[in-house]
Amino acid sequence: MRVALVQGIFPHYREAIFSKLSQEYEFKIFHSSLDNGIPQKELNFSQKVSTFTFLGFKYLRLTLPLANFKPDVIIHEFSLSLVNLYISYLYSKLAGCKFVVWGHGYDRRKAFDPDLNLADKIRSFFIENSDAVLLYSDDVQEQFQRMFFQKNIFVARNSIQTKEKEDLYGALLKKGRAEVRADLNFGFCVNIGFVARLTPIKKVLMLCDLVDEFKLLGRDVVVRIVGDGEDYYALTQAIRERNQEDNFVLYGALYDERKVSEVIHASDFLVIPAWLGLTVNHSFCYSTPVATLINEKHPPEIEFAKDGVNSILAGTMAELGQRIVSVLGDEDAYFIMRENSRDFFVNNLSVDNMFSGFEKSIKCSVGSE
Repeated sequence: MRVALVQGIFPHYREAIFSKLSQEYEFKIFHSSLDNGIPQKELNFSQKVSTFTFLGFKYLRLTLPLANFKPDVIIHEFSLSLVNLYISYLYSKLAGCKFVVWGHGYDRRKAFDPDLNLADKIRSFFIENSDAVLLYSDDVQEQFQRMFFQKNIFVARNSIQTKEKEDLYGALLKKGRAEVRADLNFGFCVNIGFVARLTPIKKVLMLCDLVDEFKLLGRDVVVRIVGDGEDYYALTQAIRERNQEDNFVLYGALYDERKVSEVIHASDFLVIPAWLGLTVNHSFCYSTPVATLINEKHPPEIEFAKDGVNSILAGTMAELGQRIVSVLGDEDAYFIMRENSRDFFVNNLSVDNMFSGFEKSIKCSVGSE
């Protein structure tokens, strides 16, 4: 069976799932050459096509390559700003192939309301008329099943699992967390990590508030930031203004997975104040719990964070700081939280688990499930 996948970019963390699809199907991914700051891949089953952008919309020049591939199923990124979504849907009707949309389902920064929001009305059209719908999260699946009464809606939880990451985790265990922390000059204080792009939606500047909370609790703290982005300058300015230079280590963007794995594994918690995305996957991969503000907006990965089990979900920075200190003060409770983080990754966020969602949507679209 020929399966084509259309996505705006081919990010490096998708290599494992797309490689798995290429092993099971005659598979090709069509993607753009756009550079959005995320390292991208090119493999023998991928085809980079030129891209035209206008007023926030993107058009990938792939109609002819797609037609030449003659797919039985098209899996398309569910992005309304990708003009190919509409063209590929029409092509699937003309060519007689099946069409699957894959993505968040809607803009999670807003409520889903097709009656009042034109974008959601368009999304509803694709949900109701595609041969299958593939989502990132169970909660959106449940919401859509209630609204649309459809059985062709499936979930493929985001996975970043690769052999490289598993090998790195094995090496970290062999070395021992104490030695990893010593090599990175982690002191005897609360060690917080932040691994993500420094974009406004992440609210990284709130980490300065968290530092103040730890100080009020009489705890020394160092926050290690891995990432860059548009809020980098604002963060450095806030650190200076609040005299917190001794409380922050800024690594900038790191593309050395070994180094990133060490920082994550050595940290007590990874704290992303808002929009907790794939960071939770990275953190759990290396057995480190996460902490965030539950009343902020978040993408699908927030459902992986189970409060008091593998994560801390707090209402305010003051509560978050207090709960981190409380958990770290109970060695057994903290050990269990780290174990739970890794267990959730292994049992729920594997490539095989994600592939299962893709497989179900493909089989449903062609009528074999």
